[in-house]
Amino acid sequence: MAYKASLIISIYNNILFLKAILDSLAYQTEKNFEIIISEDAEHPEVAEFIRSYKFQNDWQHLTQPDEGWRKEKALNNAIRKAKSDWLIFIDGDCVLHPRFAEAHVQMRAENRILAGNRVKLNKELSQKLIDKPSDVLCMTSRLTKHLLCTKGIRHIEEGFYISPKGYLGWLLQKRTINGLIGSNMSFSRKAIEEINGFDEDFLLPAIGEDADMTWRFKAAGFELCSLRNTAVQYHLWHKVNWADQSVNVALMDAKKCRNEFVCQNGLKKIDVEREKPLVSVIVPVYNMKLYLEETLTSILASDYPNMEVILMDDGSKDNSWEIMQRYAAQYPNVNAYKQENGGVCSARNHAILLAKGTYILPVDADNRISKEFVQLAVAELEKNTDVKVVCSRAEFFGDRAGEWKQPHFSLKLLARKNMIDTCAMYRKSDWEQVGGYCEEIIAREDWEFWIAVLKDGGKVVRLPQVGLYYRIRATSKRVTDRTLKKHVIDVLNKKHPEFFERELGGPLRYQRSWSRFINWAERLIYPRHIFINPAFGNLTYFMKALPRIFEHSGRVIYKGRNELKEFERNNKTFIVKSYRLPHFINRIVYKTFRASKAHRSYRYAEMLRKLGIGSPEPVGFYSTGTWFLFGRSYFVCLKSECPYTYRDFANHTFAHRDEILRAIARTTACLHEHNILHKDYSAGNILFKETSEGVYVEIIDLNRIRFGKVSIEEGCKNFERLPGTHDMFVVLAEEYAKVRGFDSKKCLELIEKAH
Repeated sequence: MAYKASLIISIYNNILFLKAILDSLAYQTEKNFEIIISEDAEHPEVAEFIRSYKFQNDWQHLTQPDEGWRKEKALNNAIRKAKSDWLIFIDGDCVLHPRFAEAHVQMRAENRILAGNRVKLNKELSQKLIDKPSDVLCMTSRLTKHLLCTKGIRHIEEGFYISPKGYLGWLLQKRTINGLIGSNMSFSRKAIEEINGFDEDFLLPAIGEDADMTWRFKAAGFELCSLRNTAVQYHLWHKVNWADQSVNVALMDAKKCRNEFVCQNGLKKIDVEREKPLVSVIVPVYNMKLYLEETLTSILASDYPNMEVILMDDGSKDNSWEIMQRYAAQYPNVNAYKQENGGVCSARNHAILLAKGTYILPVDADNRISKEFVQLAVAELEKNTDVKVVCSRAEFFGDRAGEWKQPHFSLKLLARKNMIDTCAMYRKSDWEQVGGYCEEIIAREDWEFWIAVLKDGGKVVRLPQVGLYYRIRATSKRVTDRTLKKHVIDVLNKKHPEFFERELGGPLRYQRSWSRFINWAERLIYPRHIFINPAFGNLTYFMKALPRIFEHSGRVIYKGRNELKEFERNNKTFIVKSYRLPHFINRIVYKTFRASKAHRSYRYAEMLRKLGIGSPEPVGFYSTGTWFLFGRSYFVCLKSECPYTYRDFANHTFAHRDEILRAIARTTACLHEHNILHKDYSAGNILFKETSEGVYVEIIDLNRIRFGKVSIEEGCKNFERLPGTHDMFVVLAEEYAKVRGFDSKKCLELIEKAH
């Protein structure tokens, strides 16, 4: 008989739960599957129970010696024994909804990995399912009673079955899933064989049977599809003896770094020594004929077995290119490329773009490395994913001899001093993350790169061995770069204002060692006022460095009397409004008697939101000046999700125009009923979007608001900057009058008079 699926149940010595699961299988609407009970042990009482149980499906019971956690090994054994090409996996503590198998079978496809979820029952409901197996047929009604008071039930929303063909079927499209859960997943035999099964290197609970499988399937190109609320599962309550997952997480992260999605210790045992990760040694070349051969000789003498060398000629005018070609012809792992002169950053980025290695090691074309350096650096990166950079001790040669003594790494010191040479190993993924080397900076480019890579965390390891030999000559870049100090510091402040704010309390100064003191002194002379919404505490240094950030970055969305820019931070989009410098009298007023426009914008946005009136969530405000005069101010908020403004009525036809106008009228009336009159109530300051629940309206640009009773005349005049036709004004007037209890004809007359 050809089974539609093999249902694999992973168990360990809990007969009571196993019986509840097997009893629930009798109610499955899909009957054509075999049962495989995969036991991570050899308990005689379990075997006896299984032999005596009256199965309605064909079954197998697989065991293995109890050697501690070996679930991945047990699952691989089940895969080998399965008679179907579609494999469904559940755990030995999860009872199944009657349509569970049907959901997995109906959605199966070779390129799909199906993933469901589970509701975690409390002790009471679990016992009822164990005592009375037929209760699985009425779990929806039992869970419904607990909606308002879950009483220990977790993820209750996962326990409700939704028919894909029912009137709520559209909800299933919104029930996406980000990762696999080992107790509720299925896939084809071909898919699991493509990644070589479960990784038996995992010898502790969790990670190995689900999180590790998630990234490996995705890396292999498979599609993750959700079965939430169709393949419903009821997790039985039991005491949790949860192991520390840090060991498994570290193991998985190490395999991710190697992109080892085909595991070595899985369905097949790959006995050959695992190939070491590829290292790409990057050598930019510009007029280096005198030193290049010496550099390449030292690189090729490395004792590391898996290495490529990428040479990038940056428009040399000597015969460097000929030397590069000769080495590329002689050594299969050496590749030579050329480009028009663009500077060392451009050449290095171009070479790394072509590199195939997991790890990158830049080497300047006049320096040398030791034969052990690459091997030792790779070992450090492989054993600890928290390590981002591996450098070594260094010695000078050429016009100077002796050890190049570098201080111990710290971010505070990195903010003032470049303490890591270009020749240090890092992951290519980190280069991609930060966008490569900054091509704007023409000196100390490695300093900017290390700040970009390390400012948000990561360890630096300095090897105790000498791995770099740094050539000193009169025309060394290290010597000539000293004349570009101002340029370097200006670019660093432009690129990393938040980093310097955090580490130095302000920008890096030309007198670098005095930066923190100078910034402290400047705050005394030019005090600043910063307020941050507690919900956005992670933007503290963004807010503190806001004037410099606003000056040098962001996307301009409006520039006039004031300026608006858009910024991305933490996967969210923010709008920053910079107010122009007030005239002299107002600078005194704002400093002493009145809140600034930015402050008022924040306060009024909070006020409107508390009243239930839409406005983008305020993030904070910033103002500065002297002790006597107000300076500039900035207001920050989340970017509105509303795609339209009232202006769009002029060039867009809305199918539900009247509903939108009514929503705008209701919002306006709500403002006025709360004694709020927006003094800049223009078409561009009213935003809206259509949702399944109706029209949502937001009001922006709130610094000009008057508080006090709003009469019918004032209220209708407030529409004067909202253009429209007679029909539009009729809708606005009727809804506005309805909310405020006014005569609609009188409101229409006043609105049209205002226009």
